[in-house]
Amino acid sequence: MLSGRFAALISLALALALVPACTAAEPVGPAVPDITSVIVDRWYPQHPTPVVDLLFVVDTSASMASAQASLAANMPAVADALAPPPRGLLSLHVGVVSADLGTGGVALGTCTHDGDDARLLTGTCAGLTAPFLEDVPLRDGQRARNYSGALADRLACATQLGTSGCAIAQPLEAMRRALDPARNPGFRRAGARLMVVLVSNQDDCSVRAPDIFAAPGTDAQKRFRCTTQGLTCAEEIATVGEKHDCVPDEASPYVHGVDEYADFLAGSGDAGAALVGVISGPASPVTVVGTLDEPALVPACSGAIGTAAPAVRLRALADRVAYPAASDVCGSDLSVALAPIAYLNKTTLEATCIGAPIVDTDAVAPGVQPECAVTEFVHRDTPEETATLLPACDATESVVPCWKVAPYSACFADGLLFSVERHGGLVEPDTVVHVQCVGASV
Repeated sequence: MLSGRFAALISLALALALVPACTAAEPVGPAVPDITSVIVDRWYPQHPTPVVDLLFVVDTSASMASAQASLAANMPAVADALAPPPRGLLSLHVGVVSADLGTGGVALGTCTHDGDDARLLTGTCAGLTAPFLEDVPLRDGQRARNYSGALADRLACATQLGTSGCAIAQPLEAMRRALDPARNPGFRRAGARLMVVLVSNQDDCSVRAPDIFAAPGTDAQKRFRCTTQGLTCAEEIATVGEKHDCVPDEASPYVHGVDEYADFLAGSGDAGAALVGVISGPASPVTVVGTLDEPALVPACSGAIGTAAPAVRLRALADRVAYPAASDVCGSDLSVALAPIAYLNKTTLEATCIGAPIVDTDAVAPGVQPECAVTEFVHRDTPEETATLLPACDATESVVPCWKVAPYSACFADGLLFSVERHGGLVEPDTVVHVQCVGASV
């Protein structure tokens, strides 16, 4: 049976929920009966469920087998970062494209005309039936998924694109094309935060036109044009020797400037700046060796996963975005480049301490058994306002969303933390919770 004090609180909460949308920011409800010396009254904004579109751009050239395997081995950590407690998994789209855009019909090794054309790929992974992975929360704590099995397993499989692609990697242009809604409809969502992970053991060679490869020459000479036309250094780039102060050539008539991709990412969404993780060789040293017919770059790193060429352009992009991160593809630890994923699900717990003593209705039972009325408002003070009275959580939190109060040492005033348990359920934008508890006399 409800106590008289709690019944009064429920009545007050229902009355406030029915107050017209034109009320003040924190409305004063009808007079509360004299049930105690104080009613603890709090408003707690609820952080919306993060909505994130995550794109992997993976080099599929012949030397990438070990790097792709290393990326797959890091996917359990990625899945964990996407679902940290207490919030759980965010609203997620994950797409994978290759860095192979072909050479426009110019003969060069295994390169085709358009390569994979920045189309989202799922390969032959079991449990994946759509062009991209979708995993979004529902209000009741359930998930709407278009895949089966564990998230980490599906991510690991989806990023294994093979090694039969073009030797010319164009990850930056592949990224830009992949995010075009006309090319990959449904993947990008309005208001979603974007993160891009670029994976290659060579530098970017996003060409303006395939003419760069049309002039006669050996395959090595054609590949080396990516360096001579895409970079500028203190020394002549085409000659043998170590180079210094190498940067992307923003004025190249043959290769897109890196600045335009940084500008593209800066305007890629309305939910904050894009996050970028680069898994590549370091930007230096840059050393040219070989002969006129067979020019080459000395690897800038070597390790358990193999070697990688200096990635001046890819690292420059990482340096020009708001949240840069990069890892050497030669090593097995890719955590630095993947670390921004944790930012995507970051939640703040400000204003959740009760901040005042409240009545414990059962001093014998462990924890705190308060008498509270909790109402969740969505789009409060607007014509679209909805108000829902939330239940207290039972022992198993069988119905969500529900609320609870628990001891929390960081709440210095009273040692009590209020929270709404959702089990990863959807939190809509502009959600606030109104909490009224029977206070203890002081």
